[in-house]
Amino acid sequence: MSMIRNVTSLIALTFSVSTFAYEETDEIEKIEVKGEILPTVASDAANAVDIVNMQQIERLGATHLQDMLQQMGNVNFSAGSSRARFIQIRGIGERSQFVDPVNPSVGIAIDGIDYSGVGGAAMMFDVEQIEVFKGPQGTSIGANAMAGFVNISSAETGLAHPTRLRLEAGNYGYTNLGFATGGDINESNAYRVSINKVDGDGYINNTHLNRDDTNGFDELAIRANVKSIITNDWIIASTLHKFDIDNGYDTFSLDDNRNTLSDQSGFDR
Repeated sequence: MSMIRNVTSLIALTFSVSTFAYEETDEIEKIEVKGEILPTVASDAANAVDIVNMQQIERLGATHLQDMLQQMGNVNFSAGSSRARFIQIRGIGERSQFVDPVNPSVGIAIDGIDYSGVGGAAMMFDVEQIEVFKGPQGTSIGANAMAGFVNISSAETGLAHPTRLRLEAGNYGYTNLGFATGGDINESNAYRVSINKVDGDGYINNTHLNRDDTNGFDELAIRANVKSIITNDWIIASTLHKFDIDNGYDTFSLDDNRNTLSDQSGFDR
């Protein structure tokens, strides 16, 4: 037994030493916050902000913004639809709303376009960075960021990111197909295009209709970005988005389980 304990201690010691090993380098990674009035290095940002990069998104296998929000402190969300739509930061924010609020407490932007209150469009394929600002952002964002602001940035144009292909399949009819590519058109113009299609039956079984897809997913996201350098001081960024969301919404169960009895299932489009 003593020999086994010694071997176990040696293995643990070796693991701990290798874990803390590092390689010296002269370069220090600088994370740029893009959701400020002007791009700012994270260490100089005036706001409390959580930043998630592409590597972290891929490691968690996130397909939608709601998969990332649950990893962040002081951030919660509620659905009210097939995907997370209402976000609360530091306890402030809507939990449900039968009529769209004019100014949501938490704003959402994708590539600089305001998607506040339309959280279903926040799909994560080929997203370079997510920034979650905590606290009022009225100066930089406006009235729809009383509690905070979520800024989502697609992968940069040009050759900064390689071509990506995603093929995923799982149970409950789940498939996730994605393709993204980019490059330089010429010395002054670069592009990036991504297409992502997510399908699934969901986890609900409607016993009345004898269907297992009434709470399923059918989501398509297409994002195209072109950046044109006019001069050293002027850059034109063009963005095209197409989101086609046709999800089911059938979650109200009398027995609080995954079986429903609705004769007309809902939808979230």
